Amino acid sequence: GRNSVDWQVKRGAAYHIAQGNYSVLGGGESNQSAEDHTVVCGGERNSVIQAHSAIVGGRYNRIGAQYSFIGGGQSNLVSGAHSSILGGKRNIMLGSYSMIGGGWLNSGAGNRNTICAGYYNFVKGTDNIIGGGYRNTISGAYQVIVGGRSNQLLAGRTASFIGAGTNNVITRSIAGIVSGSGNYISNTAAFIGSGINNFVYGSNSTIVAGRQNKISAGLCFIGSGNNNEIANLGLGASSAIVAGSFNFIDAGGSL
Repeated sequence: GRNSVDWQVKRGAAYHIAQGNYSVLGGGESNQSAEDHTVVCGGERNSVIQAHSAIVGGRYNRIGAQYSFIGGGQSNLVSGAHSSILGGKRNIMLGSYSMIGGGWLNSGAGNRNTICAGYYNFVKGTDNIIGGGYRNTISGAYQVIVGGRSNQLLAGRTASFIGAGTNNVITRSIAGIVSGSGNYISNTAAFIGSGINNFVYGSNSTIVAGRQNKISAGLCFIGSGNNNEIANLGLGASSAIVAGSFNFIDAGGSL
């Protein structure tokens, strides 16, 4: 291309050149700088095919959007404008204004999303963050999973949070699970602190910890214990179980 710089000395094909105007191939092997104002600093078989984008190094990385960046790694793909993959292997970012920091087999779609690291995490929607971990999934907006394994923020909801743990699921907005395993929230403004296989189906309800506790009514509380339940048969709202085992409430305003 016009006013381009090409210092690459080994090419696997005729198109492995600085094709774009004002483009740069700093070195490496079989790299391609196909559009205007693009840069590939080095590495092997890296390709930039949209303008104003850059790859620093690595191998088999590809950019197919403008104003995007790959730092290094292997077989990473950016196809959303103004997005970045800093490193890692086989990461894919399809959305715009988004970033994957590193890791392996992470993928994102939608705008302004971030996956910091980890393995096989997936995010779509807008303005979401996955810190790391394995097989965590976000589908919605303004949501966060810090880490853990197989945690899910689903159904296109907003402003929910999972800190860590395994197999925790939230399907509604403005809810949170700090940690634990197999915990589940399906109503708004609900909270589970930790524990195993706790379930909150009522809005504005909380289980702090414990095992196999369940709340089906709104404005209710279970502190801890196991196999405690506050039911929703018309009378269970505004009730609390502080601790213990196999306690059952279906009377409003009970303690």
